Amino acid sequence: MQQRRALLWLLIALPHTLWAQQDSLWLTPVDVTASRMETYSAADKTVTIDSTYLTLNDGNSIAMLLSKLGPLNIRSYGIGGLSTASLRGTGSNQTAILWEGINLQSQMNGSLDLNLVPTFMIDNISIQYGGSSTLNGSGAMGGSIQMNSQPSRYNTPFFLSLHEQLGSFGLQSHGLKIQTSTNKLSYSIRGYYKQADNDFDFYNRFTQVDEIQRNAQVKQYGLLSSLSYRITPKGELTIKYWHQDNDTHIPKTAGAGTPSNAVQFDSFHRGVLRYQQTLHPTLRLYYQLGILDHALIYDDKINTLSHSSSFSTINEARLDYNPTPYIALELGINHTFENGHSDSYGQLENRHRTALFLSTHLSLLSKLELNLSARQSIIDGKTVPFLPSIGLSYPVSSWLDLKSKVAKSYRIPTFNDLYWSGSGAIGNPDLAPEEGMSYEIGYLLHSNSTPNQIRYEGTVFYNHIQDWIQWKEVSSVWTPINLQEIWTYGIEQSISGSYRFSSTSHLSTGANYQLTIATPNSPNQLWTKPQLSYTPMHQGNLYLTYHWQAFHAGTNLAYTGKQYTDEGNIEIRALDPYLLIDLNAGYQFRLQQHTIALTAQVKNLFNTSYEVRRAYPMPGINYQFNLVYKFN
Repeated sequence: MQQRRALLWLLIALPHTLWAQQDSLWLTPVDVTASRMETYSAADKTVTIDSTYLTLNDGNSIAMLLSKLGPLNIRSYGIGGLSTASLRGTGSNQTAILWEGINLQSQMNGSLDLNLVPTFMIDNISIQYGGSSTLNGSGAMGGSIQMNSQPSRYNTPFFLSLHEQLGSFGLQSHGLKIQTSTNKLSYSIRGYYKQADNDFDFYNRFTQVDEIQRNAQVKQYGLLSSLSYRITPKGELTIKYWHQDNDTHIPKTAGAGTPSNAVQFDSFHRGVLRYQQTLHPTLRLYYQLGILDHALIYDDKINTLSHSSSFSTINEARLDYNPTPYIALELGINHTFENGHSDSYGQLENRHRTALFLSTHLSLLSKLELNLSARQSIIDGKTVPFLPSIGLSYPVSSWLDLKSKVAKSYRIPTFNDLYWSGSGAIGNPDLAPEEGMSYEIGYLLHSNSTPNQIRYEGTVFYNHIQDWIQWKEVSSVWTPINLQEIWTYGIEQSISGSYRFSSTSHLSTGANYQLTIATPNSPNQLWTKPQLSYTPMHQGNLYLTYHWQAFHAGTNLAYTGKQYTDEGNIEIRALDPYLLIDLNAGYQFRLQQHTIALTAQVKNLFNTSYEVRRAYPMPGINYQFNLVYKFN
C-alpha cells in the first residue's frame, strides 16, 4: 500500500519538479495524429458533446449532463445516487467508460458511478455506439463513453478560470483552473468542491402524501493535475493525476417506512503516464501506464459497516505505422493487473489480463474506407474468445455517406460475480464470459454550404449476446449463472443544424430519437414481451440555442418512454413516461483580458413528477445560477 501511494504522489509531485527547469530552445511541435477512435472506428456512429454544454453544466455530474443531452439511457438511483449508462439496450457493465484511454469500469461490480464524475474535471466527451471490444477490451458490448481532460498546449499565456454555481436544494459548487506553458512544458491544475442538500419536495405515490427528501446530501472535492513535457522535438511525456473524495448520503426508498441514515464514502486516485515518440515520419511509438485506486466504505448506522477496495495497473504499448496516406496500421499489447478486496470475499482476489491487438485503416478506390481490427486476450492463463471486427464507410456523393459495421465483443465476470460470499448469496467461479455480436448499417446526410449547415444520421442496429450473466435464486441462495440469450435491436435518428441570421446572430438546434427493443425473446417474436427492465423502448431529446452577440438563450427537451421494472413487465409496476423541459440564458462580458459569463437555468420547467428507478423520486422544478470568470 505504501509503494502504491508513493507512486501516485509521484505523479502529482513530478510536474512541480519539472516546471523548475527552464529552456529557451524552440522545438518543432510533436507530430499530432488523429485519435484511435477517429482513425480505426470510421464506420462507427459517434456523438461528441458540444463544449458549450460542458461549460453550462460544469457544476453538475456527467450523469446529469448525459441524461439531458446524450442519446443514451442513464439509470439512476435518485439525484445523488448510483448512476450508470446503458447503450443500445445493453447493461451498464456492458458499456465501457474510458478516461484518457483507461477503462474505469470496476473489476468488482463492472460499472462506474457517473455521479462521481464532475463535468468540471472533463474537457471533451464522445459517445461511441456499437461493440468496440477490439479497441477497448472487455465490457464494450453496447458501446463506450470516451472522456479526456485538457490536452497539452504549448506557448500559451497564463490562463485562469473561476467557476461558481448556486442552485436549489442547497447546491453550491466552486472550481478553479490554472494553466500555463512554455515552448517545452505545459502544466495545468484544477480544484473542485461541491455540496448539495437535495432536500426537495416530492409526492410519494406509495403513501400518497407530499414528503421532503431526507438524508440525500452529497459532498465532493478533488483536484486534477496535468503536465506535458517535450523531451525531444519528436517525443512527449504526459502525466495526469486525479484525486477525489465523495461523501454520499443514501435516502430511504419512497416505499420504505423507516428513515435512512446510511452513508457511503468513496475515495479514488487515478494516474496516467504517457509517452509518445515519432521514430520515423511513418512510425510512431506509444506507451501508457494507468493506475486506479478506489476505496469504499458503506455504513447504514444500524448493523452494517462494510469496506471494499480495488487497485489496477494498465500497461499498454502500441506502434502506429502509416506507410502512405491511404494505410494506417496499429499493433499493440495490453497487460492489466487488478485486485479487489471486500468484506464479502474473505480474501484479496487478483487477476491478470493480457491482450494482443491489431487494427488497420485502409482508403480504397479513393473513396471506400475499410477498418479491420482483431484482439486476442488471455486471462489468468486462459484464452478468451478471439474478437474480430470490420467496418465500412463509403461516400456515395458529396452529401451522402453510407456506413456499416460487424463486430464481436465480450465481457468477463466481475469479482462480485466470481467471489461473493455473503448472507443469502454466493458467487460462481465457473462463470463463462459473455459473448456478443453486433451489426449496424447507417447513412449520413450532410450539407456543404456555409454558413448554414445541416446533418442527418440514421442507424439500424442489432445485437445478440450469449451467456448473459444474471443473479438467480437457486435453493434459497442467490447466485450468478450464464442464463440467457439477449437480443437488442432498433433504430437511431439524429439531426443537427445551424442557421446564421447575420454576422452577430445564429441559431443551432438538434434532435435525437431512439427505438430500442431489448428482450430475451428471439427476433421472430418481435413484438412479444418482455422488454428488459429499465430499458425504455422510446427515447429522444430536442435542443435549441439562439446566439446574439454576447447573449444566448436556449431550451432542451428530453423524453423517456415507459420503463418496466421487472422481468414479467407487470404494468402496475412500470415507470410512467415523462418529458423534461429545461431553459437557460446567459450573457458574457469582456474587458481586455478579463471575461465574465453569467448563466441562469430553469430545470424541469413544468415541475414533472417522475422516477428513473422505481421508488427513487427525482426533483421537481429547480434553478441554477452560474458565474465563470476567465483571465487570459
